Amino acid sequence: MFTPILLLLFLFPAISSAATHASFIYYVANGGKGTVPALVKSGTTFVPASLLEEAGLQVAWDKADLRAKYVGWEKTVVVTVGSKTAVLDGKTVQLGGAPFRYKEQLYLPARFVVQALEGQTVSWDAAHAVYTAKGLGTFLSQCHL
Repeated sequence: MFTPILLLLFLFPAISSAATHASFIYYVANGGKGTVPALVKSGTTFVPASLLEEAGLQVAWDKADLRAKYVGWEKTVVVTVGSKTAVLDGKTVQLGGAPFRYKEQLYLPARFVVQALEGQTVSWDAAHAVYTAKGLGTFLSQCHL
């Protein structure tokens, strides 16, 4: 028997069927360290966009256009859900994957977040599903902390 719940499962597949869980470890230029959950989807690692806010950027969310704009000390990042391009400091850049929302959180390609925060190195440990980034800048004042 075909129930409405089963129909919903076919219409709205869970993110877990399209993505696998990973970890994102980041080192801030001032010596800080953090770890957040990440998702790997179609070979691209995605991290919560809230990392941009934690770095000191303020977000304005345009719900109608599904666009988020992050601004802070001489830094501007504009991303749109479903688009593989973004605007970083006035220049259009390729993201390497389309941003998406999962559990009320916007996810962005990790490599783009590292680029936006002026990080210097990245690595992927496939055996442990860990993406590591170093040298991320913060924009909490007029200089990198």
